[in-house]
Amino acid sequence: MHERDADGSRIGSGLSRRDVLKTSSVLAGVTATAGCSIQSGLDAVEEIANEAETPLLDPESVDWVADRATTSERFEQMNDDARADGLMLVELGVDTTTRDYYGVWHENVRHVEFSEHFDWEAHWDLAYDEFEGVNDDLEADYRLVDQVQYFLPDETVGDDGRCYGGIWLENPDEFEWRSSQVVLDGQFDEMAANYETQLDPALVPVDVEGYWDEWAEEVKYAWAWVENVDDREWELARDMTVDEFESANDSKRSEGYRLVDVSVYANDGTCAVAAIWVENTDRNAFQGSQDGTDDGDGRAWDAHVDLTRTAYSDTVREMHDRGYRPVSLSLVDAVGGAGSHAAAWRQNSMRPSWADRADADDELLDFITDHDLPSISAAIYQDGVNVYRRGFGYRDIDEQRPADARTRYRLASVSKPIGGLLGFRLQEAGDVDLTADETSDYLPLGDAHEHTLADLLAHHGCIPHYAESTVTTGEYDHYESAVDAAEAFDYWDEELIEEPVELDEDGDGEDEKSLEFGEVDEDDIDLGPDASECVAGEAYRYSTAGYTLLGAAYEEATGTVVDDLVREELSEPFDLHSLRREDRREDDPHRARIYEFDDDVDQTYPGEDDDDYVAWAKNVALEEGDPGPDDDAWEYVDSNSWSVLGAGLESHVTDLARLGQLVLDNQILEESSRDEMWEPYNPDVEPQRALGWHTDTLWGIDRVGHDGSNTGGNASLMVFPEDDVVVAVQSNRQSEDNDHVKNAAVDLAITLDIV
Repeated sequence: MHERDADGSRIGSGLSRRDVLKTSSVLAGVTATAGCSIQSGLDAVEEIANEAETPLLDPESVDWVADRATTSERFEQMNDDARADGLMLVELGVDTTTRDYYGVWHENVRHVEFSEHFDWEAHWDLAYDEFEGVNDDLEADYRLVDQVQYFLPDETVGDDGRCYGGIWLENPDEFEWRSSQVVLDGQFDEMAANYETQLDPALVPVDVEGYWDEWAEEVKYAWAWVENVDDREWELARDMTVDEFESANDSKRSEGYRLVDVSVYANDGTCAVAAIWVENTDRNAFQGSQDGTDDGDGRAWDAHVDLTRTAYSDTVREMHDRGYRPVSLSLVDAVGGAGSHAAAWRQNSMRPSWADRADADDELLDFITDHDLPSISAAIYQDGVNVYRRGFGYRDIDEQRPADARTRYRLASVSKPIGGLLGFRLQEAGDVDLTADETSDYLPLGDAHEHTLADLLAHHGCIPHYAESTVTTGEYDHYESAVDAAEAFDYWDEELIEEPVELDEDGDGEDEKSLEFGEVDEDDIDLGPDASECVAGEAYRYSTAGYTLLGAAYEEATGTVVDDLVREELSEPFDLHSLRREDRREDDPHRARIYEFDDDVDQTYPGEDDDDYVAWAKNVALEEGDPGPDDDAWEYVDSNSWSVLGAGLESHVTDLARLGQLVLDNQILEESSRDEMWEPYNPDVEPQRALGWHTDTLWGIDRVGHDGSNTGGNASLMVFPEDDVVVAVQSNRQSEDNDHVKNAAVDLAITLDIV
């Protein structure tokens, strides 16, 4: 399985991905020999001109993907497909335990003074003589930037099963370079000193690999060097223990260096580490991205070693959220009790430099602790840029799988704004007229149903809501369409609500607490001209079931089931691929398990580090099984297919926030449609509701969005149009007061000083 997370440049900026990526997209010395999902690191903030061509290529922001294949043939096809998509392979690796082939590809964009693309070649499964032959053939016009050695004892490669692979990059500047596939322990230091001091020009290492030679029973090394055009200081170390590497890494960071390559390898039954550091002199255009300044500091970087296979996979997702790309990944069969993976990371977006990052982290950590949540994830757009996205806690407590900003959660009632967007997309296409079309124009409803599609969107249709309905909600059944669900509920003949809405203690007509959208005082509420009955179009009555009828009308108007409409009108054209109908019958390792609160249970969370973040949770995972009223296991988890647009969609928080920004920037709808969708539907009726969205002011600041809560899900989407800010927060447990996620979103807004 793989996933591509297309984040994009500034939304609505008018810059294409190609415009933004006027930087070279190759980094020499990348070593990715461990699996991860396809990632996208394109989070550029502005068009950035690249510096002079240098062999130590270090683009500030680059789109990148990583994937693996189970056979050499499949990997070759994957590589061909990536090349056809304008990508180039920068990392090659083979897991000798699973026989999986791993690759990392970067978008192949060269310096603007040269041709658009680098030419490059990659070869693997070569015997030593074959590798040397390829290297000799290419050395005049190319240079070796990455190599790998791996042992497949049952393969007929060479004499001993030792295989070689490498990546060669076009070398139009004719930089001097050297490489070797076999460097012995006694040769290592002398050769390195010669490359640094005896050659003219001097060289700098860009790739180092250690490997255990089973036949010779000793460590051997491979490396690649290139002309030190920038005359940078560097350091190369080998045969370190994990602790020694950690100490050296901290020391080099304090001295102003960055890690460009790391290799883990077996050394007589223990795990050893080799690494290359260079001066971190590359300018950081992200450092002052919010005020237009550039203090000249090198961009941020990070490193992890001693990771298990699972921990590495989770770390890749976390680091991507934090705004980094991998610049070196290494894999070794676990030895000496150590983890099998190591990775180095480079800042790839402005997120690590965002001034409010630490405060946002603290807000979420406080919330997950204060509310005993299994997990919480959040994403923020500011001035069109994805300045923040993180996840904390567990998406699955039992399996110890951390949440991140691409963990899929239930949207609950945040599905309703999607229903509004979809309606206006269909209206712009001429399929419906939201204000003129009555729902009965599409569905065989009883005479009492005089509501329009817009009435349903604004909760002015007088349709029953959950317990108020006199028919079953069918919440444990699975429906393939909104029409099927509406027919099963017998809403064709359902009587409308005859009693006015009864206010709760907050005066908003819903059992929801502080900071809820549309909160009003009891004295201000107005149910319409006749408070003795609910009149469609003239009175407010919140109803998720009304969105079942809405979805059924969309289906009848278009001939397409509502989940396909969401996919065709929103998810696919706008790269919001996590946005879809929730179907928990389908296995998804990145979907959050859903939990309920149990005061008698304690669980621990993982932390940023053990001393700073230890929280206790009282969460019980709800069992899941095949749908159906006769299946006892399924009845612990409700199926929200009965109202896909009311409460039945799922998404990860990054897509949710990005959707808000796309709407704000008029990328999904025309501006006139967006304004109509966000306008209060009936100014004479309180609480104010727009079409699918809530609209109000928060401490004097205009806000649109929606909150949602259901079994195992809590979500909030807030858009602050005047400040060009979007905040989205999600969790995998419904709180007892239903307000923790919306309060978290508000606190994040406070962090941004907009309220």
